[in-house]
Amino acid sequence: MKSLPTSSRCGKCRIVGPEALLRWHSDKLGEVSPAEFIPIAEQTGLIVSIGQFVLKQALTVLRQWQTNYDANLSMLVNLSPRQFRDPQLLSSIKRAVEQAGIRAAKLELEITEGVLMTGNSYVNTVLDGLSKLGIQLSMDDFGTGYSSLSYLRKYSFDVIKVDRSFIDGIANDDADKNLVSAAIAMAHSRVKINCRRR
Repeated sequence: MKSLPTSSRCGKCRIVGPEALLRWHSDKLGEVSPAEFIPIAEQTGLIVSIGQFVLKQALTVLRQWQTNYDANLSMLVNLSPRQFRDPQLLSSIKRAVEQAGIRAAKLELEITEGVLMTGNSYVNTVLDGLSKLGIQLSMDDFGTGYSSLSYLRKYSFDVIKVDRSFIDGIANDDADKNLVSAAIAMAHSRVKINCRRR
């Protein structure tokens, strides 16, 4: 597991904590790209146990960093679509937070628009359950779906992450600039904005 520093909002360089990133180094295959092994883990269902391992490790690291460096640090962990559908998701996250001894508000869970596009009733149930636990919710790849802005009204997120395809062209493309400006204007009173290139 590796980590990537995250900052709080556009135009500011304040580090708020790391994002947990799963990496696989195989003795036989060398470095295996997440683009190769994550879809297989998702299809087979192994992503659920892998996700539980990542969450536990990430929260252990967070606890150590809070103790040694900054008590206000938070940790960002990605949730895959298959993990999101796991009936034990809420209880396993609650247990992991309690075992790590951190405040739930210092855990930020990131989901992609693809999860929301299913429109299934469990989406609201899970998001509400996570919010009640006090966990921060983040929508990744904002702007890639056809109804991105409607999600801001339908679901409660603490953070939206504007997709890098819009950020990369923002200086030279008026359409990208206008889209990002509109998203920020609509979301600003409700959520934190994170514009990130990675």
